[in-house]
Amino acid sequence: MSLPEPQEELTPLSSTIRAVEERYTEMTLLGAVSLKQVFQCRDNYTQRNIAYAVLLPGKQRPRFQELFMHEAWITSFLNPQHH
Repeated sequence: MSLPEPQEELTPLSSTIRAVEERYTEMTLLGAVSLKQVFQCRDNYTQRNIAYAVLLPGKQRPRFQELFMHEAWITSFLNPQHH
């Protein structure tokens, strides 16, 4: 997935999307559940393979976003980083 090179940045969101596409590469869909899709991808900043989740289309309402972020927060405590 890649965006065409813009002549100029149209919105701050286009810069954010481009930064995400540069940081996270080699995305492979692992699965989808009621609220989200989960991908395995390469984080080029940390040089690690990670799980990357996004809300499904149609699930962008505030309540679903709140549930999604709460689950991500809880998950971060269950999977501590080992150095």
